[in-house]
Amino acid sequence: MELPQKIAVFGGTFNPIHKGHIKIAKLAIKKLGLDSLYFVPNYQNPFKNKQQSYVSGEHRYNMIKLVLPEKAKVCEFEINKKGISYTIDTIKFFKHRFKNAQLYFIIGSDNLEKLHKWKDIDLICQLSQIIVFKRDKKINKKNLKKYNAVLFDNKIYDFSSTNIRHSDFSGLFPAVHKYISSNFLYIEDLLKFHINNGERLKHCYATAQLAAEYAKQLKKDAKIAYYGGLLHDITKTWSKEKHREFLAQCDVDQSKVPDYKLHQLSAYFWLTKKYKIAKKTIANSIASHTSLAYDMDDYAKIVYMADKLARGRKYPGVQKLRELAKKDFYQGFKSVLEANLKLLQSEGKIDEEQQQIYKFWINS
Repeated sequence: MELPQKIAVFGGTFNPIHKGHIKIAKLAIKKLGLDSLYFVPNYQNPFKNKQQSYVSGEHRYNMIKLVLPEKAKVCEFEINKKGISYTIDTIKFFKHRFKNAQLYFIIGSDNLEKLHKWKDIDLICQLSQIIVFKRDKKINKKNLKKYNAVLFDNKIYDFSSTNIRHSDFSGLFPAVHKYISSNFLYIEDLLKFHINNGERLKHCYATAQLAAEYAKQLKKDAKIAYYGGLLHDITKTWSKEKHREFLAQCDVDQSKVPDYKLHQLSAYFWLTKKYKIAKKTIANSIASHTSLAYDMDDYAKIVYMADKLARGRKYPGVQKLRELAKKDFYQGFKSVLEANLKLLQSEGKIDEEQQQIYKFWINS
């Protein structure tokens, strides 16, 4: 007599998938002797914070596909179904698909707290065996016993998908990290985490919008310009000590790095070393948006101009400069440089190196 297949369903947001998820999947495959394990990314979790940002189901599905271990697959049932994901619907789908299989449903121990609130939880337990992996030391033993769930004695993996949105990428597989940076995922979450200042955030979005407009005006890639504008101040609110500590970690010789260059340099290295942005043009456009440089391309000029003329900037003559840039970007660029050079000179906030760069572009 042929033994029934052993099929496990591993549901979750996987926003994004990380090494901890794969460790649990491999453990389940081995301990339960599974024939197959299915990752089932949800469309919308009824218990998740609605304020939490989600990347699209397509992106989450694609990232899971990049790191599937042996015997593991990914199922789009909940993504395609759309709406709130209820476990009972997913279990019924798998029970129909694998009529004679032994079904397992894998959850984290944090889900035990609300297990009694799950829709049709008793039916879920009839149709499948609930498997619980430990996420922390706190275990709701009452619900564990009530629903006859099996607790894995796994090593607690101190990493969650939230870590990524807090600028910790250590739990990602290289392929997933590359996918994230190539598709600009979690950028807004990371921006909010680093800046945490409403007015500064408004300025970043205003700069991004204007940068995209200038790119279209110059027949450049508006998406690249937009992200250059959006991210130009991502490290602006860091303390001087944090800037220099981070640059030291990046092996930057700081002997000739004045304070006014700190946030443009740390932003550049954060994007290239930490986020590992695929489009280096974006990082390059940010690297000189405060100090300027002799080798600025159009994207660097766009970010500089958008930063100086973004909605919300208020100083004498700003509206005339905006109108000029709209008619003739390059002439507007020179005029903004002239105005800014005069301001910096009057305030005594410019060194000889920076003055020479300003004059180079004004006279070019």
